[in-house]
Amino acid sequence: MSTSILLDRLSMTLCVIQGKSVSGGCTIRASFACFLLLILSGCPSTASEQQCNPQTQSGCANSGQACALDTTGAPTCLPPIGQISEGGRCTGVEPGVDPTTLDGAELCAPGLGCIRYLGIARCLRFCDPGRIDSDDACTQTTVNPEHQHALSGFSSCSITITDRPEIGACALPCRFADNVDSACPSNTRCAVPFGGRTAICVAAGQRGIGDSCGAGCDCVENAQCVPDLSGFVCRRKVNASGQCQADEFTQNLFGTSDPLSDDGLATYSVCTACRTLGYRGLSYCPDQARCLSQNGQLASFSASDASRLTDFLFEQSAQIGPVLVGAYRSDDGQWRWSQNETLIDNQLWADGLPVDGVACVGLSADGFLRGLEDCQHAVLCDQSYRPSCDAGE
Repeated sequence: MSTSILLDRLSMTLCVIQGKSVSGGCTIRASFACFLLLILSGCPSTASEQQCNPQTQSGCANSGQACALDTTGAPTCLPPIGQISEGGRCTGVEPGVDPTTLDGAELCAPGLGCIRYLGIARCLRFCDPGRIDSDDACTQTTVNPEHQHALSGFSSCSITITDRPEIGACALPCRFADNVDSACPSNTRCAVPFGGRTAICVAAGQRGIGDSCGAGCDCVENAQCVPDLSGFVCRRKVNASGQCQADEFTQNLFGTSDPLSDDGLATYSVCTACRTLGYRGLSYCPDQARCLSQNGQLASFSASDASRLTDFLFEQSAQIGPVLVGAYRSDDGQWRWSQNETLIDNQLWADGLPVDGVACVGLSADGFLRGLEDCQHAVLCDQSYRPSCDAGE
């Protein structure tokens, strides 16, 4: 084979690698340049990947075009007719579709890409996840003010495109405690995703307050899925004033960080009807109704648990008084644990078995059980029997 034919074939091959048309010809010099580029840095494998750079908005033949992504994550040049602003819902560009034929109302505004993350496709800015100052780059808004999101300056480069780790997107935070003005699109909610630190807009779930939750069964709009001793559970988010109801406890979500707080470091918080004791999946509730609303039941325990439980219980409560437990008098006159119907150990009673007229049983600060006629007390709640949403129960 002659040298000229070999160079011609090499020229055609390298021009295809570059994504250029070979019909107009390709010089040996251009082919050699691409050959060197192939050796030094590697020519991208497809024409669409070579077309443009979304982070720098460069590489489009027409200076008026914008660089975005198709649904496979490949960069593509689009006409500057997009109307969807940063953070808005979008459908994305399909591979093989001529961008010039698309309706501007379906496209993101220039400088934005339709990025699907956690099941929601939104128009977001691009960033380079490999840069040390990638988060700083996201806080520097580069979109036309007309299409800029209200919280654009608080975004972070925390999204990477599937199968394209070199391309990132600026994730927008949202107002965690404000369900009316969370800055999320319709049919979404503001929550901290599993493994995340910052609240972003995610798909709304169906699990109510006190229900089990998980990656496949998330919470309703005003709730956050948080870890619990018996799994994950939906807790009510604090309100816009950072407050819970008078009969609820505040639980900070450690490991989270709210960039919209005064110092940008405050953690998010949720409200819970019962406070976890950190022992055997038990919790302290102001009353029995609150325990039941959290899918719990009055708890039982053994003699070896009594002293430890009283240390936890009366440290949590503002009162030094009895806390109701799950005991009942059976037909044979014996007192049993309602959970498993076993007899209550005699050594747990302070003054022997309760006499007639006793309606319920409470655990006192001294670690002993006593019969009570008035059952309007706080309760020791066991939530370890909460159904698992992952099991479809």
